[in-house]
Amino acid sequence: MKLLIVSPYYAPYSRVGSVRMVSLSRYLAKKGHSVTVFALDEKSLKEEAGSECLNSPVPENVTAVRFSVINGKGLHYIKRERIRAEEFRRQLEAYLQTNTFDLMLVSCGPFYTIHHIKKISQKYSLPYIIDYRDLGGLNAPPSASSLLLRMKNRAVAYWEASREKQCAKSAAHLVVVCPGDQKKTQSAFHIPPSAITTIYNGYDDSVLPPPNTWRRSDAVSCVRVGYFGKFMVYSPQRGGWLLEALDTLRRQGTDIALHHIGAPNPLIGEYIRKQRLDPAVYIGYGDMDYPKGMEALSQSDILASEYVHPTGLGTKVFDYIYLNRPIISISPPEIYYSKFLSQFENCFICNSKEEIQQAVSRILNDQLSTLSPGLQPENYSRGRQNQRYEKLLNTHLK
Repeated sequence: MKLLIVSPYYAPYSRVGSVRMVSLSRYLAKKGHSVTVFALDEKSLKEEAGSECLNSPVPENVTAVRFSVINGKGLHYIKRERIRAEEFRRQLEAYLQTNTFDLMLVSCGPFYTIHHIKKISQKYSLPYIIDYRDLGGLNAPPSASSLLLRMKNRAVAYWEASREKQCAKSAAHLVVVCPGDQKKTQSAFHIPPSAITTIYNGYDDSVLPPPNTWRRSDAVSCVRVGYFGKFMVYSPQRGGWLLEALDTLRRQGTDIALHHIGAPNPLIGEYIRKQRLDPAVYIGYGDMDYPKGMEALSQSDILASEYVHPTGLGTKVFDYIYLNRPIISISPPEIYYSKFLSQFENCFICNSKEEIQQAVSRILNDQLSTLSPGLQPENYSRGRQNQRYEKLLNTHLK
């Protein structure tokens, strides 16, 4: 198979947006397939995300071809995306004029990559599959304080959804990351069940040791609550509940703190100061590449997540399953994420500061050390998911 993957976020970018395609490309290259990834160049990645997250190597035997787009800060979203889409189209077509492939896999988001993908596919007789890492225009538009801004947000969401529907209807197949997204996509795009597949993210077993390899150091006496990813971004209120619950436990005599691996967020420090919490309740590690971040996370006694998306599942949930520690999920109980985690015996779905405090106390008092007795984390690995992906790709070669 000669595969072209379109994934703007790709190594050296090391945050969650690149992990799915980095893992798949590594797996396919190891299996002997020819894999080329069309990705943003380092300058564009640095302008968008900063240099601190550009530390992930391109997998061996994978060819990375780079393109660039404007930063677009200050431009209206639709105008910026249209400019980026045209820049992307021009550079991709220039590359395809001298290079041929059996299939193209387009990772979304960002979503400017699919503006012209139908025409490009027809022009170069290149079938394409869309991988929805998230759903873009199908997600509810962000809330806003003013009527004008709410109207603008709805207009952007409608524009995105209309564009995505056209591209989705012409795709050879669609892939989403959880059943909730599959149901939502089928309904919105009028896609038959046979044209869409759920392939979970999974933890990246190609760069991690087998489950239960890492042991918590006996030299660490304090209770560590680990958190990997963006904190106090999607729900600052819920993140605040976690900090307040841990602060209360500290004041009651428990040596406990949140150990956060991920991008710094100024809201965290502001919240700690405003609420007069003990500054030692939060320890930030900053961005770390995936293997090092996971090794640091393995020293946690408890893992915490803050998730509110109604149909999504998130990426880090599988990393948490791999580590097999008790989980505190600060999530609305009715969302798919909460229902998925509820299958594990020692996962606690918390919807208030008090519930978090009670859950942590129970974990410590009952000396709970695993997410679920008899858990087999291997079933949730990216390797298992990549096997399914390879089989799917092979059925759609031109």
